[in-house]
Amino acid sequence: MPLVALEAEGQPPLSPDQGIGGIVSWRSVTPKYFSVLGIPLLRGRAFEEQDRTSAYDAMILNQALAQRLFPGQDPVGKTIHFSSDEVRDAATFRIVGVTANTQNQGLGGHIGPEYYLVRSHSANDRIFNYLDSQRISMVVRSAIDPQTVAKEIRDSVAALDPTLPLESSTLGQTVYRLAERPRFTAALLSLFAAIGLLLAAVGIFGLVSLLVSQRIREIAIRLALGANPATVTRVMVFQTLVWIAGGAVAGTFCSLVAARWIGALLFGIKPNDPATLTEAALLLLAVALLASYIPARRAAKVDPMVALRYE
Repeated sequence: MPLVALEAEGQPPLSPDQGIGGIVSWRSVTPKYFSVLGIPLLRGRAFEEQDRTSAYDAMILNQALAQRLFPGQDPVGKTIHFSSDEVRDAATFRIVGVTANTQNQGLGGHIGPEYYLVRSHSANDRIFNYLDSQRISMVVRSAIDPQTVAKEIRDSVAALDPTLPLESSTLGQTVYRLAERPRFTAALLSLFAAIGLLLAAVGIFGLVSLLVSQRIREIAIRLALGANPATVTRVMVFQTLVWIAGGAVAGTFCSLVAARWIGALLFGIKPNDPATLTEAALLLLAVALLASYIPARRAAKVDPMVALRYE
């Protein structure tokens, strides 16, 4: 429903330059919906059985919608009127509670404003005026084995109407299906990242090998004058490390800029998470150090006389 269709008590309507103000999702639920799913109630109360036959229509807002319609106020007890050109959509509801936000827009989706209406016992329930309103989801919390519970539900539904189609799954299975595409994308990106890491290591290895070969006479002179091979190795690695550290800092900055484009692919982690960026930078530094240590160590083992005759 467009947000502009919700007229909040004591609040000015949206101005024309704000357009429809966005879209509001809504759900028609029974009283035990919030307790079964473990959705916290922040203010007011949850739906009660008497609300299903009450003279006034009860409504519960999520925190995002409550802050949008009643900023800095307690919305419990206030009313919301639905303005519509169609009489069947025009109605007034009284707010009885505010719940915490829920992730109903898919994994990693934007948490948007929502409101909840209670399903009444009447066949004239307002929700039956909407398309696809006959599609109902039942949520069951039980300590019994899920397959046993699913069989009991199927038998109960079949006793009411054997022609009704029924699909059942656990909440974990539902979340797993939702994560299939992000999981594939993550695996693909991980593969590309591994290839990029390998190419970076090979590139650093080849570059350091070239630099070492160009300084072979300097290394030979250091060794001939009594320098320790381990000291020569440390000098070469340290000089390489300066450039590697500079590249790591520049790469981290670039990743912060590019993080906004991959935020939609992440769930349970922020694009600019400090721990993740630190771990990635340390991994690249370790690979770079290993790629620079091997050619430097090999150059330090060269016989000084052989190296001096190199050119």
